[in-house]
Amino acid sequence: MGADRVLVDAAFKEAATKYGGDVINMKPLYDSNVAGMNKVFNTINSAMGIYSAKKEVGRAGVRKQMAEFQAQANAGVKDMYAQDEPMPDVFISAFRKKITDLQDEFEDVNTYGKGDTAENNMARARIMGELKRVTNQATNFRANTNIFLDSIDNVNEGEVDAEDIAGSQQALDFSNYPRLVREGKISKVEYGENGIEITSKGYYSDASSSWGEEVVSLASLKAKFPQKNAGHHAEVFAIRNEYVTQGKIAASKTNPENDYNEKEANEAFTRQVNTREKFKNVVSSRIDGLSESSFKVNLEKNLQIPLSVLENMYYTEDGSRVEIGQVYKDLNLVDDGVIDEKDIAAGKGNAAFEQNLDSLIDALTNVDNPAFDIGLSASMLGGYLGEIAKSDYKEMYEKTIKENNPSSGKSGNYTVNNREMSAETFERSYGPMVRMINNPQEGDVGSANGHNFIYRNGEYYTESVKSGIYDTKITQAQVARDSGLLNYTNVTAPSSIEVKRGNTTPVPLPARNITSRNFKDNRAEIISALEKTYVDFPGFKFEYHAGMLKITTPDDKTTDNIKMNRWGSGNDTSQSAIQKFIQDNINGNKIEW
Repeated sequence: MGADRVLVDAAFKEAATKYGGDVINMKPLYDSNVAGMNKVFNTINSAMGIYSAKKEVGRAGVRKQMAEFQAQANAGVKDMYAQDEPMPDVFISAFRKKITDLQDEFEDVNTYGKGDTAENNMARARIMGELKRVTNQATNFRANTNIFLDSIDNVNEGEVDAEDIAGSQQALDFSNYPRLVREGKISKVEYGENGIEITSKGYYSDASSSWGEEVVSLASLKAKFPQKNAGHHAEVFAIRNEYVTQGKIAASKTNPENDYNEKEANEAFTRQVNTREKFKNVVSSRIDGLSESSFKVNLEKNLQIPLSVLENMYYTEDGSRVEIGQVYKDLNLVDDGVIDEKDIAAGKGNAAFEQNLDSLIDALTNVDNPAFDIGLSASMLGGYLGEIAKSDYKEMYEKTIKENNPSSGKSGNYTVNNREMSAETFERSYGPMVRMINNPQEGDVGSANGHNFIYRNGEYYTESVKSGIYDTKITQAQVARDSGLLNYTNVTAPSSIEVKRGNTTPVPLPARNITSRNFKDNRAEIISALEKTYVDFPGFKFEYHAGMLKITTPDDKTTDNIKMNRWGSGNDTSQSAIQKFIQDNINGNKIEW
């Protein structure tokens, strides 16, 4: 499911309702002179696109730097597994210095016999304990670092500050330590309160556009690169699945009736995110099979915040209540009771406005913001998740009705990337993407079928696998094809293309357990299963690469990286992507548009 205005609306509706507020009725505005509003809305759409594009650039920067970090991490893991690999000299020197300091301290209390005291005896016990701690840290530092690097694929990127990446990356670049120490970029390695502490300096951060310095430890790495709680994600997804199953059961009754309980569902999801830890684990990360982007990203792309929600935002400073929501109300430049894209249009080019808008979104989604209120934000996020479940329930309900009564099937059903859906679901999930293809506006961004796109300077661009930024120019037809939406656009597939293939054997779809299993832990079995599946299409290479499946054509000229460990519709997408790559590249003949 892509970025969804309806979902954002529902989230704030839930929050406002819970807190006694009302969502403003916008109908009178839309009932005004249509001809006069067209120009206004064109400006609005352009401004929203620019704002969304700016946000996407920031996220792309994080992804780019994380990709570089991940590549280095993977290489580091390989090196660390090598037998008898010594620590860099600078670590050994730090260890020796610490041991020397402990020895000197021990000598000061190393009394014996009648001259000995209880205090000295306790001091010696303390120093021996410290010696054991330091020794364990020295001998286990590589192993503990290895554990961190090996789990880098599971980092919650939405909670990572881009400015923290470069310094930490340099601190863990063990293979280049002699040069880094010589250049002063690793200026100090010592034992501190947090164990081994590495002073990393003289690095350039793209995020801050400045040279930086920071102290890196295992504790700081864990704090700055938090892991996603996959078990918690599974619990949230399980609730969604319960409602999907409920939809199937309801549709299978003698007298089918949609029995989805919106209030009950929203409360169930809210309970899953009603602590700071649980909220943080969901708000800025996507749940595989549930949504294509996080709520925070959806909020940035589909801004819609009723002023009634802001009335409940405050924090306490020196014992006094500060009504922070009153400050954010100033963002309502168009006096209509809601902060949305119209206000962005009115504040176009105003850097202060965008900073304040960022601050507002941060107050609603960042648990460390002084104005953050877990009750308000948990209800908001619960409403968002509940709306997804409601949509999936309805989709399953209507699909089952149609399957049980083929002759009474409703018209207007759509199939996108092997997923059948109603016209309503199609419009909600893919309508903006279709309009971006048919009638692109400057700054439009969109995503579908695992691909991200932007319309910039009159051209379409997508992300390259290597760089993680929008640097690959593609045609309108390619966007229509890669998004899986060709049949629902005004793009006509080229009729002049002829693909000659020596192998006419149908290309099979890989089994679901190939794309849904843990790829990292089961890579050998999964690669073997893929080779058996495509034994009739020799020469294709299947490899594990940074948590993804890398497929290479027999001529080694074309590769693709496909997400694994997928659930639900995400699993369908990965299955189809593997099949399509094989189909498009049989005998090295790829269809070009």
